[in-house]
Amino acid sequence: MQAKRNPDTVLFISENPDLAVWCNTLLGPDYSVLWLKAPENYILKFIPLAVLTDFGPENFSRVYSFFAPMHIPCFCITRESVFPEFGRKIFPKARFIQMENSLILKFSIDSERQSLGMKKSLPSQIDEYYRHLQCAAESDENVLLLGNSGAGKTHDAKIIHQNSSRSDFPFVCFTMAESNINSIESDLFGVAKNAFTGVDAKDGVLRQAQGGTLFFDEITEAPMEMQSKLLTVISERRFRQKGSDLEEIFTGRFIFATNADIDALVSENRFREDLYNRINVLRLKVPELNQRGDDIAEFAMTYASEKNKTLSTGAIRRLVRHRWTGNIRQLRNVVVRACTFTSGSVVEAEDLSFD
Repeated sequence: MQAKRNPDTVLFISENPDLAVWCNTLLGPDYSVLWLKAPENYILKFIPLAVLTDFGPENFSRVYSFFAPMHIPCFCITRESVFPEFGRKIFPKARFIQMENSLILKFSIDSERQSLGMKKSLPSQIDEYYRHLQCAAESDENVLLLGNSGAGKTHDAKIIHQNSSRSDFPFVCFTMAESNINSIESDLFGVAKNAFTGVDAKDGVLRQAQGGTLFFDEITEAPMEMQSKLLTVISERRFRQKGSDLEEIFTGRFIFATNADIDALVSENRFREDLYNRINVLRLKVPELNQRGDDIAEFAMTYASEKNKTLSTGAIRRLVRHRWTGNIRQLRNVVVRACTFTSGSVVEAEDLSFD
């Protein structure tokens, strides 16, 4: 039987049980704090709302690698001397809160529970989309994500990767439109050592993503001459670095995305039909921002944490209920503006401006 999420239980992983008592007092009677000495002691009978710990970098990596792939928020209650800023960048989805900022921790946990409750009320078509994301993660077939610019295609590609068996390997994003026509081949395949005079050897994204996931964003921007080479790589899973006779096997998986009408491009012979048939296996239409209540909360909390601030439950509620006319970049602008102009550490609902 599949484990169910328990929105009232928080795991506190620490060698000091007194901190668990402190956390229980801080969060109040609405929560149950379960103390564990190590992440390995966790038994998957239920999925907690969040995981908290006071571990330093080495032990925190064990907690993060254990719980983050399950989409369980990981909080580290720490001090700069224990966990310096540069070390925190290794854990992009974790949240680091100073020990003395207990109010921020309380607001963050409350917001997590609020956003979880919002997901339960999502329309059935969105529930179906999340189910398809999970199915894509459990599969190893090629995925094609369709959606407007800023709809969250990169975010969802990462979700697929993080919930797949490849999550311990790299996630590499390559945006076709950002690659120069003169360098795109070396960007993809790499350049062998001593292949050309005055040209340094480098690994292309195919090598960088070995074992993991290679995400091709804006795949329809690939030049026609490059599409034929991509077709060979995708179908045969083999490639050569420029200037090398050594054939290498690609061991990762592919995810593709576009904001263009790819079917029309195929009909107009502007995108190869045989390449289209290779990438169009698991086809997912990414919902608009207005349909993604739980993602709005997650995106917003992430943007706020980048500014070392958090959002109150009221702020989260207002963001989710707002009728967005744009995409996630519009959401980021609203949150960053509020964080910049708010003097306190917590952004309240009234601090948000949608102008």
